Amino acid sequence: MPNTDLLAAIQQRNPAQIAAAIGRGTLPNAHDARGYTPFHVALLTADAPTVRALLDNGADPLVRTNLAQGRNMGAKTLVAYRHGRAHAHPPGSRERDAEFAVCEALDRLLDERGALPHLDDTHWWMKGVEDAADIAARQGVRGRLRGSRRLGYDVVMPVSDPLDSHLLRAFGRLEFKLKQRSRFIRPNQRDAMVNWREVNSAVLAMPRAMFVGQVSEETRRKILLGTRDRPKVQEVVAAGGVLKAEFRLRALDLPGLPPSDAIALLEAARRVRNNLFHGGKEDPGEQPFDGDDDEWGDAALDVARTLLALVDRGAFGPPDP
Repeated sequence: MPNTDLLAAIQQRNPAQIAAAIGRGTLPNAHDARGYTPFHVALLTADAPTVRALLDNGADPLVRTNLAQGRNMGAKTLVAYRHGRAHAHPPGSRERDAEFAVCEALDRLLDERGALPHLDDTHWWMKGVEDAADIAARQGVRGRLRGSRRLGYDVVMPVSDPLDSHLLRAFGRLEFKLKQRSRFIRPNQRDAMVNWREVNSAVLAMPRAMFVGQVSEETRRKILLGTRDRPKVQEVVAAGGVLKAEFRLRALDLPGLPPSDAIALLEAARRVRNNLFHGGKEDPGEQPFDGDDDEWGDAALDVARTLLALVDRGAFGPPDP
């Protein structure tokens, strides 16, 4: 049976009509000429109750797109793309906040139904952000750098909202999941902290295609090209007998080890996270604003989400029982 009735019910976000259309024989997992199922259409356009109605009536949470060209996408990848595309709405707008809330609800629902994250999720989230920038430019919407709120306590890494919260949330999830594996807990500490030395060892042992090859080309260019000594690091220095924290350049590659792109990506992302969280609260004039903090934020988020996908796929081993 054609999917016309089902697609109309999805557009209207009407769970009862969805159940009725499927009950009359409409196939929720049938791909259309473009390669999308009704389930995929709902993930891109509808809300969580609509998607839940599809899943409750036979939609497969693991079905992927069947596109003629390009990489095919699973459910979580489509939601990641939708989340990125929501940046077309002005920062702080009701429309953007509503889309973010829908995407978070969809992500939780997909977790409940066993949909798996994929390494492509970060790629398609970035693609969504790029498409959003094109849409915003055509519509005359001010870009994130000019029209958004910045974290007021942070002078050194003034990353725009909502990129700041996405980055901190991604790192929070990454650290939580790493600490579910005893290998990655720092020993001899009362407070549970990630043993980043062990994380370095893990990413160093991965094939390049598994980690370095999965982050975007933009991220690799930002972090790995040039002098490989940014972002800066707060160091303690003695000035006139008084200890002071100053931001200084430091090589991303670890002393005594050959240069490693994997470790450089991880080190740069951690520095962005640390500078964003701790910042230059005491002295607003300590470091001139470099003007590219959002680029560093995007790169760090790409690295964090790639690592999260690897953790979820078992690349860091299973959680401890």
